[in-house]
Amino acid sequence: EGVSFMATGDIETKPLNFRDCLFEIKPRLQYEASHELDKALKELGRRRQSFDLRRTMGSQKGLNDVLEEMREKERSEREANAVFAATMLGQCVEFGQVIQLRHVKSNKFVTVRSGDLADVEKNNMRVELDPNGTEGSLFTITPRYKLRSEGDRVLYGDQFILVSTKLKQSLHISKAARSHEDLNMKEVNAATAPAAWRMVDYQTYDPDVQEFLKAGDVVTLFHSETEGFIEVNLTNGEPVLRLSQSHDPPSDFASDSLWSVELDLSGKGGICTWGSTYRLRHLGPRSY
Repeated sequence: EGVSFMATGDIETKPLNFRDCLFEIKPRLQYEASHELDKALKELGRRRQSFDLRRTMGSQKGLNDVLEEMREKERSEREANAVFAATMLGQCVEFGQVIQLRHVKSNKFVTVRSGDLADVEKNNMRVELDPNGTEGSLFTITPRYKLRSEGDRVLYGDQFILVSTKLKQSLHISKAARSHEDLNMKEVNAATAPAAWRMVDYQTYDPDVQEFLKAGDVVTLFHSETEGFIEVNLTNGEPVLRLSQSHDPPSDFASDSLWSVELDLSGKGGICTWGSTYRLRHLGPRSY
């Protein structure tokens, strides 16, 4: 199942959970094999979650063999997608190009659900995050103004429209709030009326970025002499040092000892360097 997709904050006022707002641009991936398997399962009244269970029961063996062959094609398709996405890393994005948006924290794709209506604006289509992506995850990036045309590179600061290549609906923000408790929380849905977006650079592509500590990484703070972790006492919010009782102390950490690395500006990423200033935010109470 996907999760609801919402907009909050603005360019000057960053949301507290800024890591929730990070997306990675991916090239157009293939979903033909996945679509065929979903179509076959739907016609049979079966779901992916029950596919393996029913197959082990030995019922309808010939039919299950066909479905298993289709799923093997889907696996091959996903492997090919991963290879293709890796080869496209670092390439410039151009207007007219079909892209996908992968939510960094959940590793899911922004997806338009053709058969579901939005919660706030009932006339529009629902937008969710899908773990594997579908044809509803494909968007054509088009310029908002005639200053840019198809084939031009998309520059930071350019305004653009994201149009679903399958459904011809644009990513759109509701006028009404998503929740009465937070009037700044808007629903993101898909509508015929276009909405303008622009990308804000969080982290410039670097092929060696995974080898280094970078802003946005989640780390633990292990004191090697006492063999303990800095944690937060969730009762009073005070930091404490918890001594490890394990034979392998560095691996003996708990969720209370997880910290996120941030630059002075929480909305900026990049490789951490010696001599620069950083902040550590606890993942629990979100305090520094």
